[in-house]
Amino acid sequence: MAAGAVDADHISLHARPPPNASSPALWRVLGPLPPGVKPDTLVHDCGFTELTTPHFAGKEDMAMEFRSDPRSWHFLMLVLVGPLLVITMASPVQAALGNPGIIPPQAIYASHSYSEWQARWWQWVFSLPATDNPIIPGGNVLQGQSDHVWFLAGVFGGEERSIAIPPGTALFFPVVNTECSTVEPPPYHGDNEAELRACAQGFTDATSNLAAEIDGTSVLDLAAYRHQSPLFTFGPLPADNLLGLPVGTTAESVDDGIYLLLAPLPVGEHTIHFTATVEGVGTLDTTYFITVVPR
Repeated sequence: MAAGAVDADHISLHARPPPNASSPALWRVLGPLPPGVKPDTLVHDCGFTELTTPHFAGKEDMAMEFRSDPRSWHFLMLVLVGPLLVITMASPVQAALGNPGIIPPQAIYASHSYSEWQARWWQWVFSLPATDNPIIPGGNVLQGQSDHVWFLAGVFGGEERSIAIPPGTALFFPVVNTECSTVEPPPYHGDNEAELRACAQGFTDATSNLAAEIDGTSVLDLAAYRHQSPLFTFGPLPADNLLGLPVGTTAESVDDGIYLLLAPLPVGEHTIHFTATVEGVGTLDTTYFITVVPR
């Protein structure tokens, strides 16, 4: 079916993504400050929104925690050159391939990589009954959503969906994707991991006319967001399942696709539109009208 760690002489930056999308990212800078450099200067120059619990481990050593808005992914390199602390910052635009608001394709978000989120996306789809499944026309995409990363799904043909989501919710969805498994019939079948990977890759290779827009802004370089999932297991399948297989069936699967992971949108109205053509299958064209409702 179709933060890393940067070390320089006695200065280090450690960043990790938030445990969930509603929590701001936590940044920690550790090391001796050069003479005349104050914590407030770092906060101002680096554009962090809040300084919390500054404390000093010694006369010159310091440890600070910063909280930054999760929609603004700043990556910094701190280099000590003589008495000067040089701060180099890549903007969120640079970090996200020119796509602000979209998590970079090599990032870890909420403890998972893009490819791991792909596997979780399919596990979500297959856990839901065929009736009203999100991948069919008129399906209910709000089913089975949890935590602070919600899944969206596209539909072949034209489909518009209006949904409301809580603030602090990241959105993960495929522009185009295909999975192959050990229980589906050909052409979506493989008996081992290598066959499953080749199967899924073949379908995604045969796609064209890919496009995505977030609030009217086109997403650049969609190909950079293509990944293959790890080998994963889906199931046990419910009684009314998409594959028409016996209740309780489990299977191994691999997915290949182009996915986007949107950092939490601000409160208000938003539009997401994406389209793709899969050779021999059809054209997917889906629009979401999303309202982020304040608490």
